[in-house]
Amino acid sequence: MRAGAITNAVVTSSLMESVESGDLVAYGLIPEFVGRFPVLASLLALHEDQLVQVLMKPKNALGKQYKKMFKMNNVKLHFTGNALRLIARKAMAKNTGARGLRAILENILTEAMFEIPENKSQSNCVTAVLVDEEAVGLMDTPGCGAKIIHGDGALEHKLQERKVNEFKTQFSTPTFLSTQSFLLTSAVCFSSSSSVWHVILVLNFSFIIMPSPFLKCHPGALPN
Repeated sequence: MRAGAITNAVVTSSLMESVESGDLVAYGLIPEFVGRFPVLASLLALHEDQLVQVLMKPKNALGKQYKKMFKMNNVKLHFTGNALRLIARKAMAKNTGARGLRAILENILTEAMFEIPENKSQSNCVTAVLVDEEAVGLMDTPGCGAKIIHGDGALEHKLQERKVNEFKTQFSTPTFLSTQSFLLTSAVCFSSSSSVWHVILVLNFSFIIMPSPFLKCHPGALPN
């Protein structure tokens, strides 16, 4: 059951729900000892969303603890959403649950925690630390570690670049291009003989139709 696959923890949890006293005796416990347990209860394995909540939601969450430690050196620690989910998946793959999250975070942040005090007296001091997908790494490979950022406003600039790159990646896929071509081709049908219209394409594939003198379509495409 502990071969390292994510599904093993789910299978184990489902089996534990049906454990009875006879199963404990078959496992090797003496009947006199098992008889002293009137109620048997099993714990379910945490899934990905729950592990992410353990990282950031509680009052003494690990993410908040590390942010507080970095803040003592006037450094802002930022986790991306995808990075948190990768950390949760790694803990699930190792079958370590919530207790294994600290070890994963230590591997990611150790280098940054040692380097920040050394650069504190320099003019170009560290202002932020970013933990993204590259810092965490893939399921079977370690990441590059937390990214150390120098300069005021550099973190905001870095996050803005990430958003732009994600936008370009998302809307440069063949599926989106074919959909966009279909939508823009169909936009010609929104012209009218009494007035001229143009169509603005919104990110969620919805249309805002408004009068415009800039798009000239063939009159009579739609009846009055």
